[in-house]
Amino acid sequence: MAEAAYRSAVAIVEVGDSLILEGRPNLPGKLRCAGKVGLFGGGLEEGETPEDGIRRELSEELVMPSGLQDIKELTQVWHGTVGEGDVSLFVARLACGAGEVDIHPDLAQQGTELVQIGVDTYPQQPTTMFTLRALAAHSTGEYENM
Repeated sequence: MAEAAYRSAVAIVEVGDSLILEGRPNLPGKLRCAGKVGLFGGGLEEGETPEDGIRRELSEELVMPSGLQDIKELTQVWHGTVGEGDVSLFVARLACGAGEVDIHPDLAQQGTELVQIGVDTYPQQPTTMFTLRALAAHSTGEYENM
């Protein structure tokens, strides 16, 4: 079996009865999934576990009142291949309220937005196919067939 071209960890972020997603700026050629809504997360660094990676990514992408201490529960719900990559999907439940979470200022300056939706709804904006699959699995709790 060939080694994956990349390794990443992404998360469905729950805040109360809402989900928050990343609205990526429309920068074609400069940004993967430009102009689409996706999950928070990203590539793993050398030697990093998926759990450590998603914690790092969430701290780099979100501003929470108590930082990583606001993650009251982090559960890996799926692991598999997406395209040429190895992806770990987590559900992160935050202890703070939706109004207390924001995009990190560095990302906001680049045009990244926070997209808030209900737990059983889908974004109205263009969305990555993997994000739609993950949200559908999340609404049923059945991740194994993603």
